[in-house]
Amino acid sequence: MKTKNNLIENISKSIEPDDFIDLIGATGTSSGHLLISPLSDSTKDTRKQNFYLNYDDNKEKWFFNCLKTQKKGDMVDLYMLINNCNIETVISLYKDKALAFGGSVNLTAKTKKEKEVIEIPKHSISKITNKFLLKYLESRKIKKIPNNLNQIYINEYNNTNICMKNHSGGYVMSNVNYKGNLKGGKQDLTFVRNSNAKKVIIVEGMFDYASLEQHFEITPRTVSYIILNSTTNLKKLIDERTIGVIYNLLFINHTEYIIALDNDRSGIESSNILKGFFDKNKISSRIVKPKYNDWNDDLMNNVDIKEKFKKPNIVKLNF
Repeated sequence: MKTKNNLIENISKSIEPDDFIDLIGATGTSSGHLLISPLSDSTKDTRKQNFYLNYDDNKEKWFFNCLKTQKKGDMVDLYMLINNCNIETVISLYKDKALAFGGSVNLTAKTKKEKEVIEIPKHSISKITNKFLLKYLESRKIKKIPNNLNQIYINEYNNTNICMKNHSGGYVMSNVNYKGNLKGGKQDLTFVRNSNAKKVIIVEGMFDYASLEQHFEITPRTVSYIILNSTTNLKKLIDERTIGVIYNLLFINHTEYIIALDNDRSGIESSNILKGFFDKNKISSRIVKPKYNDWNDDLMNNVDIKEKFKKPNIVKLNF
């Protein structure tokens, strides 16, 4: 029974609100909480939008509350309600990698994903104690290591890297000779939410984040972060369907977004795209760019990073 409960818990943590995006939509109100309820049948029912999502940091998973139907629970409960199935069906579909979203589950044809599933290698996560990784961080002037930077040991390669978990449970990794993602894991954004923060800084990578933290490491925390982990993930921030999930739910109390991407062609183009998206959706934002290529380069060259974020340094980035 304990094994089964652990499996159900893992399934509930693996399901994100984004998976239901076609059903819950992104209908926000001034409070930023309300979404379309996937449990309401009537398209004319104004109470259909009385649907709330909340992320519990302690339990590390999402919960819902539908005021229309008085139903609430975690994402597994929501999946069962939407698809009218029981927990045994969910477990079976999960094991077959056939959980379906956006419509009814086909219980007679549990088709696996066409793409080959790449097995995630065995690995272990721990605090950074490896002397070579610590020396590597020191060489990049990272003296105060953020709590969500860890070390990952991959059994298959007898290899240890600095790592940071993303929103989908995958890991971005780096050491002196390597930069990439854990094989088989999903590529995604990383969200660092601080309850006292009013500003969100958007950066490209974990070393940009760690570099800024050398200056913003104060109590109470006043900054949250969105880390792209790659500019290819930018589309996840500017998808019109995810406004309600990302900006109204994850960062509901934040009042300003600071776009702080790299000072290269990809970073400049992405900054302009993101600024246009924020302006279109009436979200307060500004662009701050590093003096050199990225924020770690600025840190290495003793640039006063914190000062750059104090001023309304609004710029239009062009070549």
